[in-house]
Amino acid sequence: KATVSVLNCWVVPAFVAGGEMLRADELENTILDCMDRGLGETALWAAELLDGMSREARQLPSGQTGTQPFDAAVERSAAEEDLLAEAVVLMQNEEYLRASHLFDKCGEDASMKAVFVAYYALWQDGETLLQQSLYDRNKLLSEGSRMNHRSSAIYKALAHIQEHASLDAYLLYLFALVLVDRGRPQEALPYLWESVEKRPLLWCSWALIANLVEDASGLWQEGMTHWVSPIFVATLQARQYKSDGALQVFQDVLKQFPTAPQIMQGIARAFYDSGKIKASKMWYERLMHLDPFRLEGLDLYSNALFSHEAIEAMSLLAHSMFHTDPYRPETQLVLGNLYSLQKDSTRAVASFTKALQLNWRHHNAWTYLGHEYRGSIKNIKAALFCYHCALALDPKDFRAWIALAQIYFAEHNRPQHALYYAQKSLDIKPGDRRVSEEVQRIRDSLNEMSKRTHDHDLAYCFSGFGSPATMAFSSPMTG
Repeated sequence: KATVSVLNCWVVPAFVAGGEMLRADELENTILDCMDRGLGETALWAAELLDGMSREARQLPSGQTGTQPFDAAVERSAAEEDLLAEAVVLMQNEEYLRASHLFDKCGEDASMKAVFVAYYALWQDGETLLQQSLYDRNKLLSEGSRMNHRSSAIYKALAHIQEHASLDAYLLYLFALVLVDRGRPQEALPYLWESVEKRPLLWCSWALIANLVEDASGLWQEGMTHWVSPIFVATLQARQYKSDGALQVFQDVLKQFPTAPQIMQGIARAFYDSGKIKASKMWYERLMHLDPFRLEGLDLYSNALFSHEAIEAMSLLAHSMFHTDPYRPETQLVLGNLYSLQKDSTRAVASFTKALQLNWRHHNAWTYLGHEYRGSIKNIKAALFCYHCALALDPKDFRAWIALAQIYFAEHNRPQHALYYAQKSLDIKPGDRRVSEEVQRIRDSLNEMSKRTHDHDLAYCFSGFGSPATMAFSSPMTG
């Protein structure tokens, strides 16, 4: 048996854990189940893994006959099956309220699948309304205004169902999503763990866990023995900037999924976060050669090109992405980085702003926009706003923390505030040399200020009395 420990070196000697063999049929059924529920991103994640699986891994062990879809044994009426098919089509056309309303016809006889589709469609409608309304910049920093407008109704409905029945894996995920939206992330975690225990390949649950946990220590559970667990471990390590550990696990996973794009992207990001820019570029180029129309993560590749001031390569990348899909946030972010590299701040701001209009939750866009306002345009107030928005969406964005520190230190002359922000950044990414140097610079400044204040106070105390030596001879105690 091979095991993975969060507490040691994160070694995955073989891709078999707890007797759970790698199974292609699990991925196939996950794709079908998620597509039937409108979970397109998780279905795509499973499809990319399946397509990237090695031939050897595709072979079922002897005596294994494959698994059934998650709800194959659930009996549903022909009428509900028709409604489910129609609802999925409506969701693909972004007619979420119509999709949700369909299931009013089912009444109390609706299956768990129908309940999920109904309330997930309602959630998606709330997200659409949020995207349309929250680009009002005056509202973005208000936590209440960032809440999905449909979450209260969904929460009440699912809480009522939970009182009378056990939620399935998909409804557990949705319930956790609503709890996080309502500012109760720690309450959401048990539901997410139960969700992945019931449905180990439900990647949306794993991804939400990775966003919520503060520290990997103590996370590992006896039940986490499924073969997908190392992928979660590597993803969590990468998110916490523990790049060496993430790289080691991703490279072990790659043996079973040699052409899986999300694994290759994980390796490229781990190299980038560890400062190995050339290796990162090599892996991104390999990924683009394998799938030239896949845009996920290429904004991070543009960061690697930006750091090397590779204008020609950046221009080619932006041109390719624009012709693939100009209405993707990643495309607009790469265009913004290109314009920033060309010192065209007006067009850079326009591109980063367009990315936010496409997806206001894209925290990288807020960080990049903050950099542009702060650097070239010198609009410090706008930069501060952008960095705070980025951190409201992702508190682990160490770049936004250190940028705030630099503003409060250099522009506002408030070194104590600067030290707080810089220390936050260092806590997130303790191995970053530039962050460490910034923290030390601020501390040195504070020490120098403290020393000057002490000398000033001392001089003030002795003013009018002569030097300390003179005072010693004139003291009544010397008498």
